[in-house]
Formats: sequence, C-alpha cells, structure tokens
Amino acid sequence: GLGGSNCSLRSRTRKFPKPELIRRTMDEWQPHYAQRLTQEDAREIVNNAVGFFRILREWKLAEQEAEAGHSKRN
Repeated sequence: GLGGSNCSLRSRTRKFPKPELIRRTMDEWQPHYAQRLTQEDAREIVNNAVGFFRILREWKLAEQEAEAGHSKRN
C-alpha cells in the first residue's frame, strides 16, 4: 500500500480541483474531444496545466538565480 506521506498528499489532491473548476474545465475542453469527458478527465487536464505552470515557474526562478549568481561574480 501507500505510505503515510503519500496518503496526506492524496487527500489534499482530492480536494483540488474544486467541483466548479471541474465543471468549467469539462465545459471548456469538451468541444476538443470526440468522446465525452469524465470528471476524472477534467481533473487530469487541470492537474497537468497546474504542473506545467509550476515547471515554468521553477525554470524562471532557476534562471533568475543563475543570473544573480553570474552578476555577483562579475
């Protein structure tokens, strides 16, 4: 089974995204899919989008840190 730390993560992720965001995601994305989207499909779309923007943010922060480190050496 899953360990203790994974259980708390799993319970937090079940609360996100909120039902209203799931519904809005289904409404927005359904025209782009031939098959009917499920709530789980919408949840996956939202989680993927959140993950994508988190990675962009991490890259931006790493870039800023690298630039700051480079300017300190000059």
